[in-house]
Amino acid sequence: MSAHDHERWEDDLAAWALGALEPAEAKRFERHLARCERCRADLRWLRPAVDALPAAVTQVAAPPRLRGELMATVRSEARRASAPHRRRRREWLSIPRPALAALGAAALVAAGVAGYALRGESDEASYQARATSAGRGADAELVVEGDKGTLHARDMPRLRRDQVFQAWIRDGDGGALQPSTVFVARRGGSATATIPGVEGAARVMVTREPRGGSEQPTTAPLMRVELG
Repeated sequence: MSAHDHERWEDDLAAWALGALEPAEAKRFERHLARCERCRADLRWLRPAVDALPAAVTQVAAPPRLRGELMATVRSEARRASAPHRRRRREWLSIPRPALAALGAAALVAAGVAGYALRGESDEASYQARATSAGRGADAELVVEGDKGTLHARDMPRLRRDQVFQAWIRDGDGGALQPSTVFVARRGGSATATIPGVEGAARVMVTREPRGGSEQPTTAPLMRVELG
């Protein structure tokens, strides 16, 4: 399958993860997903953000004005993302499929910002990462709230097209490293990654790994964050 032919499945991936496909389309995509390692790898990259959303915010109703402002921002981002595309429009919110990924990302950000504001102050702890020789020049901070950490990184080293960054967690009892979130950096080297399961952990570290992530680290750590 050529890269061009695969584009429609990449568009469907974001929609499927958000539960926005029609039943027939969802079944068709799931058949493709079962035999496509590339889509399964992309799903592993996307899944932590989708899964973290329900637990990331307290379920309270937003004021109508705030909700309206947030949704206006989301729709604006979706229109901007879909401008170069001339594909058929979907019934779901009348947004073309290529914009669903942008809509999903914007919705995740909007919901997180709204939930944080509505919760009020939270019990957070911040930890500074230490770059290793392999990640020289990189800088990061891990913000921990409950069982979830958010890594804010800057000046990350460049990746090859077939690579991603992957976070790893070591338990406080000195157990084996546990694989966690895979992510990539934005242009300029900045990155933000949600790392679930950090409560009780002693260390978080980041490595370069093949696209889709690894079960065990295959390269030297780029940075470490000591939590305990």
